[in-house]
Parts: sequence; C-alpha cells; structure tokens
Amino acid sequence: QDFTDSGLEFLYLEDIEIKSLSRYNGPSSGGTPVFIRGSNFVNTTNLSCRFGKFNVRGRYLTKEAVVCISPPLLRSEHYLNTEAKVDVPLFLSNNGFDYTYGAIYRFTSAS
Repeated sequence: QDFTDSGLEFLYLEDIEIKSLSRYNGPSSGGTPVFIRGSNFVNTTNLSCRFGKFNVRGRYLTKEAVVCISPPLLRSEHYLNTEAKVDVPLFLSNNGFDYTYGAIYRFTSAS
C-alpha cells in the first residue's frame, strides 16, 4: 500500500547530483559565493550547504543551480591548523538532513 491513515504526507525528492562548482577555494574569512551546478535542486527553506562542519543557507536559482556563501573558517577544535590552507568537504542538501558530497573546498589564509 502507498498510503497511511495518519494523514501525514510524504514528499519524495530525487537525489541531488552535483556536477561542478564555480570555485573550489576562497579566503578563510568567508563571504565567497560558490555557484553549484547539478540537478534535482529544490526551492525549499531547508536548502543548505555544509563546508566541513559549518552549515550555511543555500539560495535556489534553478533546479540546476544553487549559490552558497562560504562561512568564515573559525579556529576551533575541528580546525586547529596553523597551515595557510585548510581543505574541507562541501556538501549540499535540499532538506537539511540528507547531504550529497560535492567536492573539496579549500580555505586559504589572507596572509
């Protein structure tokens, strides 16, 4: 059966596919727009990108394009690094729970 008597609705979303990013790096101060090309993007309030451990809201452009602004890379227990470069995985989600891996994003020191 494809229904319940609880009255709850279920929305099935196709898996996100990420094909490319406009940039794969930016300053550790954040603020860099990263345009993501792919498919199955949905215009929801839960659209989000995850740069390493940091979530930011995504902005829906089309079902094949999203933009996220990179967050500042905070010196925390997750990134205790004196290097000038820190690589983190970048993920994208339509619902804020199920994330799809996109690529490695590199934060670079301004100095």
